[in-house]
Amino acid sequence: MKKTGFTLIELLVVIAIIGVVASLLAPAVGKAMGGARQSQCANNLRQIGMAMHMYLDDRSAFPPLNIPLVGRWHLGLEPAYIDNKDVFRCPNYKYHVYTNTSKFSYAYNYSGLQNKNINLVQSPSQCIMVCDSGPGPATATGLNYNDLFKTDISSGTGRHSRGTNIVFVAGHVKWYRNTDIPTTTGNYLLWWNF
Repeated sequence: MKKTGFTLIELLVVIAIIGVVASLLAPAVGKAMGGARQSQCANNLRQIGMAMHMYLDDRSAFPPLNIPLVGRWHLGLEPAYIDNKDVFRCPNYKYHVYTNTSKFSYAYNYSGLQNKNINLVQSPSQCIMVCDSGPGPATATGLNYNDLFKTDISSGTGRHSRGTNIVFVAGHVKWYRNTDIPTTTGNYLLWWNF
């Protein structure tokens, strides 16, 4: 009986074909995974938005940046309204060298909303409540991701295809390219509730 098998050339051709197919599929798989992480981030923000609305139902005003005897604004949502701390971490968040213990990656528009009654928000469907954030000023525990300044958006992380997921006061979540979010021109006052 004659033994059959691959020749070296046939084996190399098969390996080359597999390599070409893999190189063609890699960008598509990466893009699909990026889209999934962006969707997870949007879901996190939707949950934060719902928790904030439950907080508003109980108190009628947005939390301050620092809640007395509690801490930062997001601690006022735990555990009564959010019982999973992972909701406060964007799946695309990369640890900063100075904050490798911090998993917090969202910021609150406290300068436009803290201690304000929700009925006083000029344009709830256009006013930013919480969004992706880049590192803010240094604090005792590292860089601060809790506070949102207008300048954070234009210089922000752009974690999702050079853009930012935002949950608005009305409760909907939408992605915007960082450069499309007004900070000093146009109708920026409605975006920030100033």
